[in-house]
Amino acid sequence: MSKRASVGGSRGPAKRVRKDPAEAAVALLGEHVHGCVAQPRGERDGLQEAIAGKVLEALRAVEAARSAAVAELEVKVGSAEGEKAARADRAEKASEDLAAKSVFAEGVKAALQKASAEAAEARDALTAAEDAQKAHEASQLEVVEKRARLEAFVGGELAMLKEGTAAGTAKHIKALTKLGQDFGLDAELMSAAASTFAKPAAERGTFDGLVQTELDALIAACAADLAAVAADAEPQRAKCAARLKEAGEAWVKCLETENARRVEADAASKAVKDAEVARKEAARAAKDFGPEMKQAAAALAHAKSAAEECQGVLSAYGELVDRAAPEAEAVPVDAV
Repeated sequence: MSKRASVGGSRGPAKRVRKDPAEAAVALLGEHVHGCVAQPRGERDGLQEAIAGKVLEALRAVEAARSAAVAELEVKVGSAEGEKAARADRAEKASEDLAAKSVFAEGVKAALQKASAEAAEARDALTAAEDAQKAHEASQLEVVEKRARLEAFVGGELAMLKEGTAAGTAKHIKALTKLGQDFGLDAELMSAAASTFAKPAAERGTFDGLVQTELDALIAACAADLAAVAADAEPQRAKCAARLKEAGEAWVKCLETENARRVEADAASKAVKDAEVARKEAARAAKDFGPEMKQAAAALAHAKSAAEECQGVLSAYGELVDRAAPEAEAVPVDAV
């Protein structure tokens, strides 16, 4: 034996590549099924008929499973469409709710502004009433002080001036002049009175007597005017007090209204913010559902395609299984 031959002989038998069992089974089955359906019904033997029938049953089972899968996916897609519509509806309602609450918030804000303006006006009215009462009280006090001053002057300096005593005459005349200026008494009369009272009582004549009479009448009229003012001031004081009370109560009421509107405005503002958050969440939920919907639709389309393909195979295979052998041509009698 040659060296080449000995080397070649030492290799032994070649190893066979092992097929996948499933693929081998499918290939073997395919060969047998093809052989079975190649024969028309009536020309197949019992095994061939059984194999053809079992394959038909298997195809029908596969077709039923794929149809069931389509039905299940249609339900899932229908549910997904319902969920998509529901999410879109929630998003739309959230937008509508936000719009409504925004409008309401604007109305409440306007009401708050109006209430604040009314409260400011009421505070101004209260301040005016307080000022009016203070002014009236100051006027009252001035009248009281003037009446007291006039009474004191009449009983004091004027009495001494009329007596004509020398002690303090110049001082008392100066007080008379100052009184006339402060009380707005007739300047000519006050000047004449100063001249009269500068004389001793014994040296005063008829004219001086007339001056004193006129002065007494003037001072009496001034005292009467002050008394009338004091009398009229009491009802006016009551009116000022009533206006002050009314203004105070109105201001308190306006403050209560303003505070209530502010609480409402704060609540409305918070409601708008919450509605905005809800709208964004609803819009995001509707948007996020898009990929899920596409995935479900794609799965349904794939399942329908597979089912249609299976139905086509089943229909064609069923025709082969049910195919009958062609009838033999009749032999003419003459040809026998």
